[in-house]
Amino acid sequence: MDKTTLYKLFNKAFDDTSWLEVLTSVFGAKLGLLAQPKPIILASTEKVSAAFELGNFTTSDDRIIGLYKIDVKPEVWLERNKVGLRELLRNVYKYDVDGAIIVFVQQDKWRLSFVSEIKVLNDEGEIVEH
Repeated sequence: MDKTTLYKLFNKAFDDTSWLEVLTSVFGAKLGLLAQPKPIILASTEKVSAAFELGNFTTSDDRIIGLYKIDVKPEVWLERNKVGLRELLRNVYKYDVDGAIIVFVQQDKWRLSFVSEIKVLNDEGEIVEH
């Protein structure tokens, strides 16, 4: 997928089919996509109407990246709730994957986020976030 195609895709309303194409052609996620998105039960639905796991893929350095889609309620200010929206999935991506690509969809607007909380051992054998 070339730069012009990506630019056009990111500047129009969200489309599931186009997004799946980006996941496969840009991120190489074709083997890890679920046949049907798996609904995720969230502790709070104050800001979202639905959440889905789309699958995952493994990076060249053996990190697992989870793929998620969140349908955001119309009254939520998408541009100002970055941290609050990301935290809704924290219990999902914190333990199951090394990173997460999350698409937040709100009618004709959408935002893409990458989140990673990798923990490693330092020289003293202590676990630290990387």
